[in-house]
Amino acid sequence: MDIHGFLNSYIGNYIVQSFLHSLTAAVLVGALIRLWKIENPLIAQKFRSLVILLPIFSFPVYYLLNPIRGHPSFRMEALFDSSRWLDLALWGSVPVSLLLISLFFGALLVLACRELITLAAQWIQSRREAYPVNAAVQSPVKRILRELHAPILDDYVIENNDPVLFTTLIGPKPAIVLSLGLLRILSYDQLKAALGHEVAHTIRNNRLFLTVLLLVRLLMFYNPVMLFAFNAASLDEEKICDDIAAFWTGKPQVLADTLKRFYIKEEGIGNSNVLESVAVYGTNMMIKTRVERLERKANQQVCLPWLKFALTLLTIGIINYYIV
Repeated sequence: MDIHGFLNSYIGNYIVQSFLHSLTAAVLVGALIRLWKIENPLIAQKFRSLVILLPIFSFPVYYLLNPIRGHPSFRMEALFDSSRWLDLALWGSVPVSLLLISLFFGALLVLACRELITLAAQWIQSRREAYPVNAAVQSPVKRILRELHAPILDDYVIENNDPVLFTTLIGPKPAIVLSLGLLRILSYDQLKAALGHEVAHTIRNNRLFLTVLLLVRLLMFYNPVMLFAFNAASLDEEKICDDIAAFWTGKPQVLADTLKRFYIKEEGIGNSNVLESVAVYGTNMMIKTRVERLERKANQQVCLPWLKFALTLLTIGIINYYIV
């Protein structure tokens, strides 16, 4: 079976249409979040979950509702018929179907090189590089965790001169991992703001939701739209925890100043390492977005959020029905 034949099979139709449905949902959700000026990250995350979850089920659900949805008679009246585009050849020789397959393989490469390796590295780092430190070093961490009324969790200090801080939700109990380099550069208030953010991750106990999103990301490994949607939902999660930490400490500017410490210097990255350069740029942009939001005190009020959510869901459902 050639590429064109595969993409026109049932599985191929699912792959192509789930990609197109997620692209349509991403454009609509992004536009509506901007139109309605939704700055509350908790609500924005619910909107973005539509981009991730709906395309998984839309193709089989639409076919259950209308078994002739794939027939030429329906395709002729559709808003967009992918089969017509797959038959085209750009510049007279490059099939659109080949470009689409290349795009899917690119998404798989990014998933393997960036997300899975990063996740594995964090887990290994949190479990194998625990560094025995004296009580004087550990004391501020323990004291702050008590002040924040944090749940019982592990905290690991690793021997690293770079500022490292993250929460791992892998395993039976959450753990906070931080570096000696971080403890050296942060003041007490900054360390409290940073740890408050990480404790917020454990307090929210959003492990099930994020695990489902990650599993969807893995199942839709071929879909590049999912990469951006998952990153946007993850950024919303960081913003939610920023808000919680700022509320606990009452010092959002301190948290903003603390985040600036995590900027990655780009001077030491060679031009040849494109993937690392892109990753560093993406990380710095996410930090910059969070800092600017904390400094300008984003508006958290959203009028009729569930009505807007329902309208968004309905709009996506109707438009994607006519994209085959």
